[in-house]
Amino acid sequence: NSEQCIVCFEELLKVQKEINDRRGIVMTKMNLSNSYGDLGLNEKSLEENLDILKNYFNVCNNEMKAKLYKNIAGSYKYLNDFEKAYEFRKKYDQYQDSLRTEYFDNDILEITEKYQSEKKEKEIASQKLEIASKDLKISNRNKFLFGLGGGVFALVFFGLFIMQRNKRKAQQEKDKAIIAERDKGLLAVFNAQEEERKRVAKDLHDGIGQQIGAASLHFQALSKKVNALSGELQNDIDRIKKIITDTGTDVRNISHRMMPRALTELGLLDALKDMLEISFSNSDITYEFEHHNMDERLPQNIEIGLYRIAQELINNILKHSGAKKVEVQLVKRKKHCVLLIQDDGKGISDKKSDGIGIRNMNSRLNALNGKLNLESDLESGTTAVVRIAL
Repeated sequence: NSEQCIVCFEELLKVQKEINDRRGIVMTKMNLSNSYGDLGLNEKSLEENLDILKNYFNVCNNEMKAKLYKNIAGSYKYLNDFEKAYEFRKKYDQYQDSLRTEYFDNDILEITEKYQSEKKEKEIASQKLEIASKDLKISNRNKFLFGLGGGVFALVFFGLFIMQRNKRKAQQEKDKAIIAERDKGLLAVFNAQEEERKRVAKDLHDGIGQQIGAASLHFQALSKKVNALSGELQNDIDRIKKIITDTGTDVRNISHRMMPRALTELGLLDALKDMLEISFSNSDITYEFEHHNMDERLPQNIEIGLYRIAQELINNILKHSGAKKVEVQLVKRKKHCVLLIQDDGKGISDKKSDGIGIRNMNSRLNALNGKLNLESDLESGTTAVVRIAL
């Protein structure tokens, strides 16, 4: 119907104006004018024809001009403006005279009207097809652009992902190398410290210790010779003898702490037994020591590291914890060794948990590829778990 035709013509006009199809615009506007006329909208019909006359007349051929004048005359007639209708009818007649075909005959007019009607239907169908074709082209173009844009975005995203992954991998390798170099340096420092401790312990034991022992023997011999002397002099000799004996004991203890002979000769297990016995023998603390799968010795650097860490933890218990009971466990598994030391004391405060001793233990463990986990409560004590990879 005419209303549907109007919608189609208006859509077609938009496309034709975009591509500047002036001849097509004239044809569509004429058809639009006719549709308005069919609906009795004579003013809008006239408006479309006058727009053609004003803006597109130069692209019309004689037949189109004649038709345009005729349509304008008809619109004015229906609007009862007979003067204008007559004016444009004369212009129509002038163009019509120059045409080969005469349209005054009623039969010819009827045939022409039928032809125009069929032509209009074909034009509508053609215009619909043209609109559909243009829409399809636009849709295909948009799909292509969207696909191309998506491909470019995916390529850029993939490139950025690869770059970031390589950058992250390079940074990880760099960090790994820095950590390895740091651990290597720490290990060298700790090895140097242990060698120095060995040397000092040997000097104390073999040098000063023997000299004090010899002095003690000579003093005992001297004391036998002066037994007959006065009691006051004998008391002085006994005091000096006690000082020499205590000094010898202190030197042996220092030598033992610097580098226990049990650690170098018998291994970590016996060294820990000796340390626990010596550390707690003169205190009110009771202890339990359990061990599993320790039939074979560990590598020397691991034994020394675990011993020094145990030494630090036991010293902390003696100095700060006020504990009554201590449990120590040493377990060797397939891939790691675990040392657990637990007390029932007052725990470690947050301030002390970052002290020099704990930092030294962590530094030593970093060099040994190990970790220290401290769980402490001010009321229930402290549990220290040391894990070193084998």
